[in-house]
Amino acid sequence: MKKSTLILAAIAALTLLASCDKEPKGGNDSGNNQNNPPKVVIKPVQDPIEGDFTYEYALDKYWADDYDGPYGIKVGKITAISPDNRMILAGQPLYVAGINCYNLMTQNQDCGDANFENVKQTINILAEEKVPIVRFSVIPWGADDINNKYVANKAAYLERLDQIATLCDEKHILLVPSLCWEITQMIKSTGEYTAESIAPWGNLKSKVYLLMIDMATDLVNTLKDHKCIAMWEFGNEMNLQANINGGGEYPALPADAVQRAARGFAKKCFELDPHQRLVGSGYSIMRNAQWHLYKENNWNDDSYDQYVEITGLMTPEPMMGMSEHHYLGDNRKFSDLGQQDHVNQIKYAKKCAAELGKVFYCGEFTGPACSNVGLEYPNQYYEDFFSERVQICMIWNFILKNNASGADFRPGEAGTIGVFSKMREINDKFKALSNPE
Repeated sequence: MKKSTLILAAIAALTLLASCDKEPKGGNDSGNNQNNPPKVVIKPVQDPIEGDFTYEYALDKYWADDYDGPYGIKVGKITAISPDNRMILAGQPLYVAGINCYNLMTQNQDCGDANFENVKQTINILAEEKVPIVRFSVIPWGADDINNKYVANKAAYLERLDQIATLCDEKHILLVPSLCWEITQMIKSTGEYTAESIAPWGNLKSKVYLLMIDMATDLVNTLKDHKCIAMWEFGNEMNLQANINGGGEYPALPADAVQRAARGFAKKCFELDPHQRLVGSGYSIMRNAQWHLYKENNWNDDSYDQYVEITGLMTPEPMMGMSEHHYLGDNRKFSDLGQQDHVNQIKYAKKCAAELGKVFYCGEFTGPACSNVGLEYPNQYYEDFFSERVQICMIWNFILKNNASGADFRPGEAGTIGVFSKMREINDKFKALSNPE
């Protein structure tokens, strides 16, 4: 979700390690023994692809009737093409442009959709517009809704989630379910919230951490056998609340707490998912001062190396998907490399992911309703993602009814028609590649 929207909301495998104890580049969290997670052995389902390789469009192969391989995205290495890690689907490198549909699931409650008709209509529109991949929020936004609609009515809630996946299996739409969308509301739902600190997110015995683990368990157990599930995502932009030590507007949340929560989520997904799908962070682009806020409690710009370090700390093993959200006006600035345009921002993000042994994807980017930019910037972002071979990019935010973020596009609007048309154009260009490099 766009950063300004998040602020308002806050106010109200190349190869996976045999053991997940090893700390990522960027620090460790061993200072608090009660928060050290249990050991979980993670083994990759699919070996990296070696030797001769012929590029075949991943989505065509994956959705073919005779495909009988593992479900979802893996991390592999295409050595005949590139030494870099790649997101692999059906044994092929995946390159795809899609959309966010934040309330795909939650509109079932928000819009009074008792008969599931809004959800069905939304999925039918996505299929008609040939949308290949969709990111959405799994859990309701507000604390009361979390308790009343999910916790108190879990069986019915998960049944609807399963129904969505069944429809998307039928329509050949990949899904990126994102779990922890509004972390302040989640901790409020447990009664652990204070205006000074939401640090219990990093305590493995806290109510909010255990709630998150329960939710992750329900999510994976409900959806793991659905072919449409591309990957698991931790949440939405938790990094932006890290080390904003104010009280009130931004209760304190140490980056180490984000790290422990992210690691716990990723471990739970790998523990329960027989297909060992990719786990992504869901973060926005790191703040220009993210490292300095963590280390020195100031707003000085980070260097490139500091950006890599803080990204690694908050994207711990076995979380292999490094997410950023790219919005107009939020281009990266480094203390040693200066202000970056969007193309260079992508280049440095991919370089960072490679250095950390992870894969980069853009979970959100500027849509036509963001600051009323129209189609000029979304179209340019699409072209940037294609030229830089970003493997997944998803525009913000399609919605059938109501208002999710103040930056939504709806059926029939000129911006919506243009977005879907440009998305299809970019996907056709990806499909036409004989070699993804």
